[in-house]
Formats: sequence, structure tokens, C-alpha cells
Amino acid sequence: MALNVEIPSDITPGSADHVRAVNRSLRRLAEAIAAVRPGTSTTNTTIVQQTGGGAAAVQAVLTVPGNLGVQADAAPRLSLSADQQARQLVAEVKRAPVGASLKLALLLDSDSWATMEIPDGQTRVEASALALPKIVANRNIRLDITQAGTTFPGSDLTVMIRF
Repeated sequence: MALNVEIPSDITPGSADHVRAVNRSLRRLAEAIAAVRPGTSTTNTTIVQQTGGGAAAVQAVLTVPGNLGVQADAAPRLSLSADQQARQLVAEVKRAPVGASLKLALLLDSDSWATMEIPDGQTRVEASALALPKIVANRNIRLDITQAGTTFPGSDLTVMIRF
């Protein structure tokens, strides 16, 4: 599992503020690590903490490397140890789908939770997740690709669930 902690650029090394900021970051990082249920595969999935310019943000990242195609469980499943309310969904590809849009389904276990669509020729889509139900602890977060481009399917998908 890849985890990143960045020190805010406006904090001066050696200052008490710096030490407090690092400690807060480490606490959030420990919470993020604890959120991944033991025994769940984390290949191509990460919990990432980002800091800088304000409060730290945690996000779950699901990746599907290479050329894409229609498939269930395109990324390894991920589950959280505590209920979380997602605030934003972002899906992006390195190379855009051509000939048709790329359609994605996020599921909690086998229940549909959210759908996303990267339009033909585009590389990114964002959506608010505040209206979506909370992600309940110990439910598998799954990613299905339900449609890919027909001329070129798209490649190197990253889906971010920001909390």
C-alpha cells in the first residue's frame, strides 16, 4: 500500500508548528491505515493523505493499469473499518476513450453506490458525492467498468473517493 504524507510548504522546519503539523499528519495517516480492513488486497488501491494550505484530506484511490475493457472488479476491493461520508468522486484516465464513453460503477458489496462516465475524448470527470449514502464500515468498495471506448477503450484509470 502506498501512503504519502507531505509537509505543508508554509511551515518552517524546527518550529513548534512544524512538529504539531507532522504529528497531526501522522495521526491521520495511522487512521487511514487502520481504515483498510486486514486481509483485504491493497494492490492498485491506496489510502492517501494530502496536506497543504489547510486541513488534511484522506482519499481512497482505485487504479486499473493498462488498456481498459468491460470487467467486474476491475480494481482490487477495498473496505473501511469505520463509516465514512465521501465528499467528491474523481475519475481520470491517462489516454481518453475514443468511439464511446467510459462508464464506471462503484458498488458497496453488490449494491450500486455511484456511477460515473468519462465522455468520449475526455480524460477526467468529477462529481460531488455529498448526496450519496455513507460508505458503511466493512463493506467492500468495488469498481466495475461497464462500457469502454470502441475505437480505443481508454487506459490507466484512476478513481479517487475523497472523504
